[in-house]
Amino acid sequence: MLQPYCSYASSAAAQPLLAVLDQHGIAYQTHIDSSQPGFDPTFAYNAPQAQLVLLVDPADRARVARLEQELNQALLAQVSPDHYLFTFSPDELLELVLHAGEWTSFDVLLAHQLLQQQGYDTSPAALSARVPHSPPPPARSHMQVWGVVGRILVALIGLAALYRLLAGR
Repeated sequence: MLQPYCSYASSAAAQPLLAVLDQHGIAYQTHIDSSQPGFDPTFAYNAPQAQLVLLVDPADRARVARLEQELNQALLAQVSPDHYLFTFSPDELLELVLHAGEWTSFDVLLAHQLLQQQGYDTSPAALSARVPHSPPPPARSHMQVWGVVGRILVALIGLAALYRLLAGR
């Protein structure tokens, strides 16, 4: 049974890998996955982005990954100087590398290369140090504590006044 290997924004983006898979006789299927409900009001005036999903046999997954890596290395050697990633800032490239699942494997490889050329360490250890960790919850400030104490005091005074009012009858 074929399982999803990766997805592409268009069939044109998938063509280089599909050609390599054909050359090596690896069975695959593709299908369009829009993953959108029949009606979605958030897409008013905008068409939902459909993805081309590549399905491969799990037994061929490692071989496909190796072929994709070889293809990306070959494409890297002939990348056009006007490729859009050359306009990205180092921070944007780091963001791309940290969220690699949202980009093509070629884009991630090129981003790694561009960062290394600019002197950035792109090792997994260095990248994990850059992953934003959730900040600790803020400590209660002195003023917040006094605000709570003041509210409790006002509630007690209100209860005492109510008691005196009802007891005086």
